[in-house]
Amino acid sequence: MATPSPHPPQLPQWQHQVRTLLNSPTGTQLCKTHAVSTETVFTVAVTHAHYAESKTGRSITASRHTIATRAGVSVSAVKRARRVLTALGVATELIRGRYLQKIESMAAEAHHGHRQFRAASVWALISPRTAVTTIAAPFTKSRKRSRATLRTTAYRAHIASLISPQTGGRGPLSPSGGFALQSLVFKFSPTHANTRAGRPKNPQRSAPRPIELQRTAAQLIDHIPALKTTKHIGQICDVLDRADIDPA
Repeated sequence: MATPSPHPPQLPQWQHQVRTLLNSPTGTQLCKTHAVSTETVFTVAVTHAHYAESKTGRSITASRHTIATRAGVSVSAVKRARRVLTALGVATELIRGRYLQKIESMAAEAHHGHRQFRAASVWALISPRTAVTTIAAPFTKSRKRSRATLRTTAYRAHIASLISPQTGGRGPLSPSGGFALQSLVFKFSPTHANTRAGRPKNPQRSAPRPIELQRTAAQLIDHIPALKTTKHIGQICDVLDRADIDPA
């Protein structure tokens, strides 16, 4: 029985350490010695991480056949990959697999419902001290909003301020602004304007509204809940059109 390293691995960092070690001259030579590719070893390593406890990297009790099936490799490849991982010091066998005694086999059959003759070995993932001190953690680039996203956000804020100016310290998206928003839409609605002028309520449009204008109106409704009670998106389109807002 082996004793794990005092450095329980954090699985994403452990995988990064394994990848770095496999790409090193030592890792490349070990893969050649055991006749297995670095990609196969890394795939088997990631599969072991899948079955390990997330906090300790221990308690990997999956059989070689189970690991081989999930990794998409042969059982022989799993054996050779384990030799490489052991030699690199990133994994260790805590309890060797063995044949079950008769009473153990009967108990296993009663528990699982099928016959079992072997107990799988128990493995643990470890981070070698040298890997912890020399291999930097994988760099995670913070996601910054693109210029297009920033422009879109500013554009939506501009539209919101035109449609519903803040009053009394309340934001344009606050529930109290709902009446003002709907009233403004109703005011600019061509249906309402036609009614005031004594024209029919549903005049036929000579041409469809520009798709960019419709898309902008849909995005505006999505971001301002108070506008969702508006019966037709065309009303929002007309408000934007009358405000001379360029949706392009």
